[in-house]
Amino acid sequence: MDDFNFYNSENDGYRGGFGDYSDPIPTGGGPVQPGQPPRKKGGGKRIAALILACAIVGGGAGVGGAALYGHFNGSDHPQVQTVVNSNSGKAMTPEQLYAANLGSCVGITVSTTTVNIFGQATTSAASGSGFVLTQDGYIVTNYHVIEEAANDSSVSVEVAFENGDKYTAKLVGGEKDNDVAVLKIDATGLTPVTLGDSDKLVVGQSVYAIGNPLGELTYSFTDGIVSALDRLITTSSSDANGQTVSTTLNVLQTNCAINPGNSGGPLFDSYGNVVGIVSAKYTQSGSGVSAEGLGFALPINDVKDILSDLMEHGYVTGKPYMGVQVTNVSDEAQRYGVVAGAAVQYVAGGSCAEKAGLK
Repeated sequence: MDDFNFYNSENDGYRGGFGDYSDPIPTGGGPVQPGQPPRKKGGGKRIAALILACAIVGGGAGVGGAALYGHFNGSDHPQVQTVVNSNSGKAMTPEQLYAANLGSCVGITVSTTTVNIFGQATTSAASGSGFVLTQDGYIVTNYHVIEEAANDSSVSVEVAFENGDKYTAKLVGGEKDNDVAVLKIDATGLTPVTLGDSDKLVVGQSVYAIGNPLGELTYSFTDGIVSALDRLITTSSSDANGQTVSTTLNVLQTNCAINPGNSGGPLFDSYGNVVGIVSAKYTQSGSGVSAEGLGFALPINDVKDILSDLMEHGYVTGKPYMGVQVTNVSDEAQRYGVVAGAAVQYVAGGSCAEKAGLK
C-alpha cells in the first residue's frame, strides 16, 4: 500500500501574511493531558500515514447566533451543547452562509522568539485557524496549530478577526490524540458558531469551508461535498526521545479546497452548522503520485465531549492511563529466549503500573 502524505495546515514551507509556515509536527506528550481515543466506526477501513503540517481556517456562526454554552452542574464553566440553526430550517445560499459565518472566523498566529548565536532575537510564526465557540471568548482550533504554545509557556498565541480585532489568547487545554484545543480570549459579545450533527451527514451532501490558505489569501470560501465518512488515518511523528508516535483519527473526507493555512477551522453544512474541524489533506503517495481534492475533517460529534472537558477541566477526564512506555522486544533479546511482545521502557512515578510492581 502506498504511503500517503497529508498536510494538517500550518508549517509547510510556505510563507504568507501570517508568518513562516514551519508548523510543528505533533510529537506526543506535553503539559496538556491527552483525552479519549478517537471513535472508530466500521471495519476494514484503509489506514494511511498522515504527516501533519498546519493551516489556517475560519469558522462560522449560524444565523441567529445561538449561544453554545451553559452552566455545567451549576458551575461557571461552559458546556458544549448542540443547538439548531435558527434559519427556519432552510438551507442557505453560499452567499448567505459566508456572510453569516465570517464574523466568527479567526486566524491564529503562534509566535516564538529565540536568540541566535550573535545574541540577536528573532521571531518565527506558525499559523492556523479556529472558530468562536461561545459569546465570552472560547475558541476552537487543532492541537497541532498551538502545540508549540502547549509545550512552551513563553510562546505567544494571537487570535485575529476579519474586522481587524486582535487578542492575545490563553491556552485552556489541548487534546493531542484527537487534535483539538481550546483557547480563551478576553472578549464578550462574540458571535458563536452553531454546532451541527455530523452523525447525520451523508456522502454527496454539500459542505463549505472558510479559511486563509497559505496564510495570506485570508478568509477564502471554498465548497465541495462529503466524499466519504469514517476514514481512519494515522498521524506519525517523533517524540522527545526520537521514538515514532502514531495516532489514528476518525475523519470525514471532503473535496473542499484545503491547503496549508486551513487547519483548525470549521466545515459547514448548507444550513450554516459546523459539522467538522478541518485538519488535513492528502498530497502525494509514497510512489510519487500527486492528488487533489482529498481533504479531511474531524467530525464535530467526535469532539463535543472533549471540548466540554477542555473548557471545564483543561484536560479530558476519564481517560485510561497505565503509566508505562513500551517498545517491541528486540530480535537480539528473542535470540536469548525472551518471548516476543512488549518490553517496558519506562514506568511513571505514582502510576498504577508502579503500584502494581512493574519495572
